Amino acid sequence: MTYNFVNLRGYARCRFAHDIYWTHIRENSYSFKPGAYALVGQIDDGGWAFSYSLAPIKKKDVYINRWASDDETYVSRFYLDDKEVSLAYIQSISCHLGHHNKNRFATCNKSARRQLTKAIKKGTSKYTFDELQEMFGLSDVRLDRPLYKTSREAWRITAAIGLAQGKKIFCFPWKSNSYIEGGVLIALELLAGIVKKEGGLLLMPLENDELVKHFVDGVVDLSYKTYVNSLTDA
Repeated sequence: MTYNFVNLRGYARCRFAHDIYWTHIRENSYSFKPGAYALVGQIDDGGWAFSYSLAPIKKKDVYINRWASDDETYVSRFYLDDKEVSLAYIQSISCHLGHHNKNRFATCNKSARRQLTKAIKKGTSKYTFDELQEMFGLSDVRLDRPLYKTSREAWRITAAIGLAQGKKIFCFPWKSNSYIEGGVLIALELLAGIVKKEGGLLLMPLENDELVKHFVDGVVDLSYKTYVNSLTDA
C-alpha cells in the first residue's frame, strides 16, 4: 500500500503529556511506502503538526480543510494507493504513540493490561495478548500500572494497543535527540520493524536523523533552511 498526502497544509494544536504547542504543517505533498520515516526539523518546522494531525488526541486540534475554498491548491487530499479517502478515515486508522496527561484523559488511569485486552476484544487483531506482549517486549509490572505510570514503556504499549485495534499509521510526537537517546531509541527501532512487517507507517518527527538513519526507510527534511533553499531554487 502507498500512503499519499497531497497538498497537505494546515495547523495543529499538538499535545503530549502536559505540553500543548501550536504549529503549522509545512505545505507539500508526501508519498510513503510501508516503513518508518523521520520527519526532520525543529519543533515548529511542521513534522509534529503533520504526525499529530493524523492521530490527534482531540480532533478539534487539527485545522486541515477547515475553510471552504474553490482553489484546489488549498485543499488537502488523502489517498491509500489510488483510492481517495477522507481525513477522518486516515485518523481512524492512525495511532497516537505515548501516554497523555492523567488529569485530562481518563483512559490514562486504566491499567495498560486492561486497555490492551479491551483493544484485542474490540479490534481486528490477529494476535493474542501473549503474542503482543512478547512482540513488543512488555513487562508484567508495567502492564499492571495505569498507562501514565508506565514510563517509557508507554511507547511500546500504545503501539501494541494500536496494532490490536487494527491501526495502520503510527504517529510519534516531536522529540529532541537528547530525549531519544534516553532509552527511546531502542523502542523506536523495534516499532519500525514491527510496523513495516505489518504494512503500516511509522512517522517520527525528530530534531535530525543522526540517531535513526540506520533503520529508517526514508527521511523527509522539513527544516527551515531546506524550505528557504527550495524557494530560492524555484
